[in-house]
Amino acid sequence: MIGLLQPEHTGRYADLTFPSYRAALHSAESIIAVSASVGGAAAGLGLARIDGDVLSIAVRDAHRRQGIGRALLARLEEELSAAGARAATCTYMTENPSTEAVEKILRARNWETPVERMLVCRAPIAPVKKASWVQTAASLDVVPWEEVPRAGRAAFDSSEGFEPANSLGVRIGGGLAGCVVTHRIARSLLRYTKLAMRPGLEKSGIGLALLAEAIRRHPNDTNEEEEAGIWDVRMDNRLMLNLVRRRLQPYLTRVSKTMGSRKLL
Repeated sequence: MIGLLQPEHTGRYADLTFPSYRAALHSAESIIAVSASVGGAAAGLGLARIDGDVLSIAVRDAHRRQGIGRALLARLEEELSAAGARAATCTYMTENPSTEAVEKILRARNWETPVERMLVCRAPIAPVKKASWVQTAASLDVVPWEEVPRAGRAAFDSSEGFEPANSLGVRIGGGLAGCVVTHRIARSLLRYTKLAMRPGLEKSGIGLALLAEAIRRHPNDTNEEEEAGIWDVRMDNRLMLNLVRRRLQPYLTRVSKTMGSRKLL
C-alpha cells in the first residue's frame, strides 16, 4: 500500500533515507514523505522537498523488483503537483549498486534524459589531514557556521543539518566573506557540500585556506582510519575541478559523477 507517511510511523521508515534527511521526516510543511507497506511491514520510502526536489527513494531488499519504487515516485509526483510544484527534479550518483534501478524508474516515469551535474570524489581523511597544503595553510579569521545568523548564512548557503564541527565562515574586515559547509551523510562519512567565496575573492587563495581549516577540524565519527570525506564539485566549476586535480587527486579512492534529471508536472 502506498500513502503519505503518518507521523506516528516515522520511526519504522527512518532507515530508508539518508541520515542527513531523517530529521526532515518530521517537517511536514517543507517535506513530502510517501511510504510503501507490504503486509503491514515498512517496505519503501520516497522523500521530496515541497519545491519539487526528490531527495531519496528506497525499497527494502525483500520487496524490490515489484514496482514499488516506481509507485513511490508516481505518488511523489502527484503530491508535488498538488502542492504547486511545476517540475520535479532529482540527482543521483553513478557507480552505485542502485544506479541502474534509479535510471529504470526514471525512464518508466518519462523523466528527461539525465545529464552530468557534479564530480564526486572520496578520500580517507587521515592522509588528507597530513597533506602539506593542509598543514601549512594560512590562518584565517573563522567563525563556526552555526554562530552566523541565518540571514548571513543565506547569502552563501542556506542548507540545514550541517556538521557543526567543521562548517565554517571566514571574515575579512569583520564581514562574512565566504564559507565551507559540510554534512554528515553516513557513519564515518562527511560530505564537503559547499565552498563559497564573496565575488572577487574566488582566486585569492582564501578558499583553499578555508578548506584546509575545515579538513583540520574534520571530526571522527568512529576512528580516524575509517573516517572519509566526499567533495562535490560542479562540472562547470573550473576552479574547484582544478583544486581537486592539484590538491586531492593523490588521496582519492573513488571518483564518480552525479546525474540530474527532471520532469514537468
